[in-house]
Amino acid sequence: AGKAEGPEEGAAAARAEAVKGAETGKAVGAESVRPAEPEKRVARLTEKEPLPKKKPTEKKVTGKTTPYFTIQVGAFRNVKQAERLMEKLKKKGYSVKVVTGSGKYRHLYRVWVGKFSTRKAAEIKAIKLARTEGLKTLVLKTER
Repeated sequence: AGKAEGPEEGAAAARAEAVKGAETGKAVGAESVRPAEPEKRVARLTEKEPLPKKKPTEKKVTGKTTPYFTIQVGAFRNVKQAERLMEKLKKKGYSVKVVTGSGKYRHLYRVWVGKFSTRKAAEIKAIKLARTEGLKTLVLKTER
């Protein structure tokens, strides 16, 4: 009787006490805890409050554009050179635009080809452009 209980004996004693508690209707160590009244519990589960109705949300136009990827195929100080390259590529079916630089680069005219949602798609097209047209390419992420 003076022996210390090992983990197996302690677990067995706890199981025996739980079984005894189940037979008497009491949970182990729950002498001071009152069981919930079933009527109130059922009522709580069955009563449904109406959910508040959501107002339809309007999308606000903030003037921001979504970023996209494009391919730069040239940057010129002379607008005529940029337009010449743009026309050459448009005749071949490419979507091209000339963009004026900003800040200290405002006198640069950049020639951009395409509008891609992923960098990977832009890089694949840039490789094809470089091979077929003999142009140096640069993939850019932009919003304008």
